Amino acid sequence: MSSFPPLFLASSDGGPRPTAADRQAGQTAPANGDSQANGNDASVTTQSGAPGGTTTGGGGGGGSFFGPELLTIMIVVLGAMLLFSVFAGRKEKKRRQAMLNALQKGDKVQTIGGILGTVVEVRDNEVVVKVDESSNTRMRFARQAIANVLDSHAPQPAGK
Repeated sequence: MSSFPPLFLASSDGGPRPTAADRQAGQTAPANGDSQANGNDASVTTQSGAPGGTTTGGGGGGGSFFGPELLTIMIVVLGAMLLFSVFAGRKEKKRRQAMLNALQKGDKVQTIGGILGTVVEVRDNEVVVKVDESSNTRMRFARQAIANVLDSHAPQPAGK
């Protein structure tokens, strides 16, 4: 019984029962359940009616769903996603660099550690931030440690 393809249904006598496709094609399996006894592979049919236990592709084109067309589409979509992520990363990097270059005294900033303060001094690679007004506590940070500029209010010159 296990030598038959799973597309056959068992009849009441234990042998395979022909499927609708077999009846339509005019082919039947032997009633004794021994399809290989006479050495004729043509007696074993599949649901599609193909002899020899082979299956044919579905109706129409006979192609697989996972054919070269799907592979091509997947490659194109993957390439587009890669391009979008690269361009978005470059844009974000440029925006961040412009923000760090525009840092000036008086800007309210947030560091990558979450510390909030006001910029007191800007040097080449570091920024001095006042974090407490009452005790005049100042901390030095690397310029790259500034995550956001919260309020960009540079002090106005006294003469205006």
